[in-house]
Amino acid sequence: MNANVLSGSLNAFWGLAYLAIAYFMIRRREERDPASNYLIVYSFTGFFVQSLLFLVQMGWLSLLPADVLVWFPYLGAALLILLFLAFTEEFLEQKSSGLWLNLGGVWLGMMLVWVGFSSMMPVFITGALRWHTVGLLLLLAGWVALLARAAYLIYHGYHQSQQLLRKNRCLYWALVLILITLGDILLFAGAQVIGSAIHLMGILIATYVILVSRVADPQQVGQRALGFLVITLIQIVVYALGFVLLQILLGDEAEFNILSLGVALAIVIVLLVNPFLERANRWVSHKVLGIGYDLNNIVREYSQGISNIVDLQRLAETSLEQIQRALSVREGCIFFLVDQEKDLERTLYRLQPIKTLNANPVAVGRLQANNPVSIRFCTRQDPLLHYDFEVGSEFKEMADEERQWLAGLNADVFVPICGQGKWIGLLALGKRKGGIRYLQQDLSLLSTLADQTVAGLQNARLVSDLNRVNADLEKTSQDLAKANENLHEIDRMKSSFIGVITHELRTPLASVGFALQIFEMYGLNHLGADQREQYQQIKTSYQMASRLIENLITFASFLNNQVKLNQERMNVRDLLREVLLPLKTQADEKGLEFKVEIIGEIPPLYADRKLIANAMYQLVQNAIKFTNSGGKVGVSCGVVADALCFEVRDTGIGIPPERLQEMWNEFSQMVDPLKRGVEGLGLGLALVKHIVAAHGGDVWTESQVGSGSLFGFQVPLISARQSKRVNEIFRRRTPFQR
Repeated sequence: MNANVLSGSLNAFWGLAYLAIAYFMIRRREERDPASNYLIVYSFTGFFVQSLLFLVQMGWLSLLPADVLVWFPYLGAALLILLFLAFTEEFLEQKSSGLWLNLGGVWLGMMLVWVGFSSMMPVFITGALRWHTVGLLLLLAGWVALLARAAYLIYHGYHQSQQLLRKNRCLYWALVLILITLGDILLFAGAQVIGSAIHLMGILIATYVILVSRVADPQQVGQRALGFLVITLIQIVVYALGFVLLQILLGDEAEFNILSLGVALAIVIVLLVNPFLERANRWVSHKVLGIGYDLNNIVREYSQGISNIVDLQRLAETSLEQIQRALSVREGCIFFLVDQEKDLERTLYRLQPIKTLNANPVAVGRLQANNPVSIRFCTRQDPLLHYDFEVGSEFKEMADEERQWLAGLNADVFVPICGQGKWIGLLALGKRKGGIRYLQQDLSLLSTLADQTVAGLQNARLVSDLNRVNADLEKTSQDLAKANENLHEIDRMKSSFIGVITHELRTPLASVGFALQIFEMYGLNHLGADQREQYQQIKTSYQMASRLIENLITFASFLNNQVKLNQERMNVRDLLREVLLPLKTQADEKGLEFKVEIIGEIPPLYADRKLIANAMYQLVQNAIKFTNSGGKVGVSCGVVADALCFEVRDTGIGIPPERLQEMWNEFSQMVDPLKRGVEGLGLGLALVKHIVAAHGGDVWTESQVGSGSLFGFQVPLISARQSKRVNEIFRRRTPFQR
């Protein structure tokens, strides 16, 4: 095989490699970015250039002038360097005004015209003017200018970037530029095959950098290569010395027993040399590779340090201090996932900062549940580098406020704290001292420490929640005490107001009563029928006003705990006759059927006669008041379980079920105050409740709207001071048939 065929075959192979790169990048259409598109264009162009070189080497373009064919490699290199400059601007996100690309396009066009024009010039003219040399110098000048521009963009991007991963990508791109430059120099020097291979190697590295967002750290790669070289050299030296030593010990026999020599050397290395190699490996890892910590020791110390901490602030402080000491972290913050909240039909995670390494305040963070960061932490539960967050295509659609909050933390890495498959916290760590980037072993360590933090964080959360609940309960208790005090003050003011009002009304009302008595004694016989009716109305109104004032005075006495029971032995039948006779007259005047039923024998009652009579009067009068003409009012009285039971049933308007209990409250009306049409302050039932309670009894009610109501009470037959109540709560049913 002659040299041209071999060179052409290799050029064809390099061209197919470019085509494979373009095909692979096209297949990744879902994950493509603008830089990937430039790589596709560059690869197709490289395939085209290599194909032309292949055709030239194989002699299949012999119809073209030789002066034109010699320019193909140079023009191909010029076209590729122009594309590489555009490629670099897009990759480093440092797009200019397009001046350089426009100048490069003009330069490339000028070179094409130059080549075409030179092919048509007579040979003696081109030779005399050294046309080819001048054109090559112009091409080299433009190539150097574009190359310098690309180098400047890489230099500027490296120093402008704040993220170590971005700096690493710039370093890789600088390596790409170096390989392309070296390949083109070899191509200009005539070594087309080797130059094309080195150029292709640079494009392969560019493909790696575009495909892998988290590229390997160049420094780490160099350190590992150096470490591997050191260990390898040590092993070679050990093996060589072992062979030499055994040859010396065995003498001439070593030449005839190679198998025995190898076995003996293996035994010596296993027993003596391997422990030394392990020590050497640890030394190289620490001094050369830069791995300056013992993973197991750090995890053990971390677990012991936080194991017995239940205070949330102290736990966060201890965790950050341990991480800072292990990884030389400058700043950081630990967040606690408080809860989820709804905002405009969105579910948000609320991240509450617990502790920071510096004094700078950190705001509460809110991330949507469908946020790519939240989804990653909840599903994959692995660390997220800030660089991944910046360049990852899945994070492009994040809300601006969420992106600004994450960027404002100045963190290089975010480590989720997850327990039982749930995201419960977040560790945000900033730059490390000395500009050291977070390597994979650092991320693995942080994930392990985050797992160790889960139990302590959950326990601290429970204690924190308990303390918060206790504080809330204490505050609620204080608020209730204050509210109770305010209620007592209101009751005091209310009773004072009632006392003042009743005192002021009592005096003029007494004068009216005295005047009515004088008028009844000396002037009643001189009145006509109409005048007598008017007099009777005045007297009734006076009696009603007097009763209202008495009720107010009694109610105020109950509020101020100033009621003293004047208990006496009384006959219940006589008491009923005294109370019910005037009320029967009212019922008859209103056209009501009034019925009284006394069940069985009723022993004497030991109670305050005036108050018990008032309670009976209030219940019966209420029934008469709220029963329309033609209705019925029934009174029942009997003894159940050593207690006097008194009930009043009517066929009045009834009470809604939701208002049954409030009817026993003061100033409560049983009908709409705007549609009352009846008199009263709403104190009657409240007075009944106070009077019965003062005697150790109980009250009850039953009602149905439109069907009437039942009100009743029971009081012990004997004094509450002399004996305990037989039943704490009286049965809620009547002692007689209804």
